[in-house]
Amino acid sequence: MGSVWRAHYSLCLSSLRCDFFEVTPAGGAGGGEVLARFPVRKGDRILAGGGGPRNSWMVGLRRP
Repeated sequence: MGSVWRAHYSLCLSSLRCDFFEVTPAGGAGGGEVLARFPVRKGDRILAGGGGPRNSWMVGLRRP
């Protein structure tokens, strides 16, 4: 039986370079989809989505 993991990935749109990557278990401690795991700096704009095709969500944030 296999394992289930989540990949949390962020990229800089101006350069298309990865600026954050983390793999976590899909369940249990440390898993889950939370924006708090991503480092946010002044001036960042965040567009996030998740939940898959059945329970999808999207949010946009701007840090002044």
